[in-house]
Amino acid sequence: MSKTILFLVSEDWVFVSHRLHLAKYAIANQYKVTLACNVSTFDKVIEREGIQLLNWQIKRGSKNPITFVENVLKTRRIIRECEPDIIMAVALKPVILTGFAKISLRLEKCFLCVTGLGSVFTGRGLFFLILRVFVRLVLSFIIRQKDNELVVQNTDDEAFFCDDLKIPRAKTHLIKGAGVDVDRFCPVAENNGMPIVSLPARALRDKGIVEFVKVAGMVNKKEKKAFFQLIGAPDPSNPNSISLPQLEKWHEQGFIDWVGHQSDMISAIRATHIICFPSYREGLPKALLEACACGKPIVAFDVPGVREIVHDQKNGYLVPFGDIVNMARCVDRLLDDQPLRKNMGRAGRAMVEGEFSQTNVQDKFGKLWS
Repeated sequence: MSKTILFLVSEDWVFVSHRLHLAKYAIANQYKVTLACNVSTFDKVIEREGIQLLNWQIKRGSKNPITFVENVLKTRRIIRECEPDIIMAVALKPVILTGFAKISLRLEKCFLCVTGLGSVFTGRGLFFLILRVFVRLVLSFIIRQKDNELVVQNTDDEAFFCDDLKIPRAKTHLIKGAGVDVDRFCPVAENNGMPIVSLPARALRDKGIVEFVKVAGMVNKKEKKAFFQLIGAPDPSNPNSISLPQLEKWHEQGFIDWVGHQSDMISAIRATHIICFPSYREGLPKALLEACACGKPIVAFDVPGVREIVHDQKNGYLVPFGDIVNMARCVDRLLDDQPLRKNMGRAGRAMVEGEFSQTNVQDKFGKLWS
């Protein structure tokens, strides 16, 4: 009899972009797959693959404890109705909701996949300080529960859980990222004309949007050397979201070329020359893996998650966190040196093929499920 895997993911588009290939791999290996998520516009894409889809309407961005309890109860009902053999809860909020919802429910395996600690650990102010204390206590409690195992994406997060929170290493698995389709994301010749420097990320402050704008101003101060393109939309439910008027103002003033969300990321990345990524902290950013697969050099802050992908002076440059002057210099250097861009691009492509392909990730999760 086939076993059932239940994926709990916040949004359907996140599942399609990051985990759909994993679900297809599970189905090919005789698992039944159910997905619970906030359904928006990708229901037909998901159901066409033979995946049962449940509309998991959790409220994002709410600070109301009553809403949190309601979300836990919704999650518990889904788990009881689905009766999965294996749960895959992906990202911090689904992990916490699932951890509470499955208490006293008997399951064979539950994998709590922390894809990054994000704004909880980069945010400033009293609210985030209190939230960090709460999240630390909650994560420590739920991961220790029977049948729960932890999946992290980078060595910094692994050290945080195992060394700081004292989670047993036997319950912890390091699987670096969601994997990249290296056949679809592949290099092409650079476009002629003025170079493009891109930041592929949601328009959140902790993705380094403000720093990206400042770098653009530094590089183009004397003369316009490149277009600085922000590929991503704001996220109003996230407290770190950049406002729409601010994005439009930067665009109108010519600091950046804000193109919003792009459904065709392959073409968007291929059209760029350099990726500038001033994020504050990551799990393991798929956008950077896709950029490397397309042979693009990267300039980024030396922060958790990013340093797993960017190797300084090999496939890009890592600069100290917050050092936008150094970041601008590195972007400038790459703009002036096409052979250097190509060499770094080739190194990034080889790294992704060897370590970060979808096949690699599928094999690792397949071993966990069996």
